[in-house]
Amino acid sequence: MHIEESTYTLTALELKALLAHASDDETRPQLCAVAFRGSCAYATDGHRMARLDGEGEGIGPEYLCPTKPLALAVKAAGAKGRVFVDAASDTLIATDAKGATVGTFAAPRAPGVQAPPYEVVLQPSHEPGHTGPVGLNPEYLGDLALARAASPLVRGPNGGKGKPPTVAIQFGASNLDPVRCTVGPWLVVIMPMRLDPSEPARKAA
Repeated sequence: MHIEESTYTLTALELKALLAHASDDETRPQLCAVAFRGSCAYATDGHRMARLDGEGEGIGPEYLCPTKPLALAVKAAGAKGRVFVDAASDTLIATDAKGATVGTFAAPRAPGVQAPPYEVVLQPSHEPGHTGPVGLNPEYLGDLALARAASPLVRGPNGGKGKPPTVAIQFGASNLDPVRCTVGPWLVVIMPMRLDPSEPARKAA
């Protein structure tokens, strides 16, 4: 993601990964959106969060962009296109792989609605003493793979064809603390869930 003044330029893959982490509940407009703030963009549905750090620094007020016009812009841009998010005019411009404009979309922010600060998702669970089994939603891990796919390729010391970056995982002091996953310019946070200890674990086939 490149940032210049009030414009955030993202690849379609980057926006696809952010949208996957936003809520689809339109009654919660603060979560059914992607937030653009300073040098990053982030989305959360309350159970996980994805933050994409960009190059450059945005200016002006935070822009909470609804998911619907973003999804339309991503579809218009195609897999190899880009989307320009103008936080000053609440406008999205989609371009294809060749840089040609293929769509312009109005994306007005909801009046009086503010994005939840992503720092809240990073806080410990404050539930000490839990020793039972926990797990991670496999769908969330699939969305983590979208962030990895949207990351720049990493070249080895001898050059050659680049490879997707490795995901670094950091667990908290409690097994209910948020799990932090770092990959390329992304930070993806997933909240663990308690498992029923009476339910037998599935064995690999």
